[in-house]
Amino acid sequence: EFETTGRIDPKDSIKIIARVDGWLEQKFFEEGDTVKKGQKLFQIQPDDYKLALQDAAARVNEAKAVYKNSVIEYNRAATLIKEDMVSREYYDNALAFRNKNKAALDAATAQYHRAKLNLSYTTITAPMDGRIGKLLISPGNYITTSSGEITSIYKTDPIRVKFPVKSADYIYIKKDKNIT
Repeated sequence: EFETTGRIDPKDSIKIIARVDGWLEQKFFEEGDTVKKGQKLFQIQPDDYKLALQDAAARVNEAKAVYKNSVIEYNRAATLIKEDMVSREYYDNALAFRNKNKAALDAATAQYHRAKLNLSYTTITAPMDGRIGKLLISPGNYITTSSGEITSIYKTDPIRVKFPVKSADYIYIKKDKNIT
């Protein structure tokens, strides 16, 4: 029979880190609470990200309008080139203009999706069920993606218990044939 201290460790843990920069406005838990996957944990001030999303949406609308006009110009040029009423250069320019505006629309759409994603990152939710740890950055502070861990979540099912054993005791235990 041996006495030793043990330590309970979670099988899994996740560090909660901000994915966007901003003022940490609010937390929605108390340290030590049990949280569920998807539960709202923090709110980073979303104002700048909402404005960026509106700006990106406006750029998409502008790019759509320009692209739509360039498609009309291209279709007109395609019809006129068949009837030999415009030069090949005019047709090629219309085609290039349409392709350039399609690329601009694609880029504006990608920026819109990036802005939407960044706005979603202002709400930090629990990625798994578990017990939330100590709050390392308090609301009211400005956080960045490099600020590090805000808190951690520790999975409570299953857990492990670790027992340190002195090397002499370990050798003695290994010699006992009843212990595996």
